[in-house]
This record gives sequence, structure tokens and C-alpha cells, in this order.
Amino acid sequence: VSSNSATLNGLVTNSNGNANTYFEYGRTVDLGMQTSPRSISGNATFADVISGLSPNTIYFYRLVSNCNNGIGKGAIEVLQTTGAQTITRTIIRQ
Repeated sequence: VSSNSATLNGLVTNSNGNANTYFEYGRTVDLGMQTSPRSISGNATFADVISGLSPNTIYFYRLVSNCNNGIGKGAIEVLQTTGAQTITRTIIRQ
């Protein structure tokens, strides 16, 4: 997690072929945004980077997987981006 991006990680357990898998995320539990779906086969870890986030902000996210058996949604998790990086210069005049 940084001030404007985060890497989201999940685990898909699917023994029924391919699953289109993605993360939903947003500033509220209503989420509202999602990463691009990718095809995952079998049991696999899944990761994606979300960017364009606001510094020092709480985001909610969950993993979603759509396969032949239907749509599986993980629990909603929480992350907080770090504060914005600032550089301070002190000038001393004598």
C-alpha cells in the first residue's frame, strides 16, 4: 500500500475449469469499481494493483470469481492508503 496505489491479493479455489476473476473496490462497502477480469484455472493465487487512489483514505475491496458454478464473492476487506509524501526544506539565513 502506498499513498496512491495498493496490491490486492486473493486465493481462488476452483476445481471446475476456468473462472473470470477480479477485485471490486471503493471508498464505501458499496464498492463501485473493479479491476479487469482475468481467467484463472484451478486453485491459484490472484493479485492485482489498483492505482489512482487518494492519500490517507480508507478503501474496501473483495475478490470476485465467476465460473460455471456461479459467482463467488470473498469477504469485504479494508485497507488505508498512506499519507501524501511531503518534502520540507528549511532555509536558515544568517
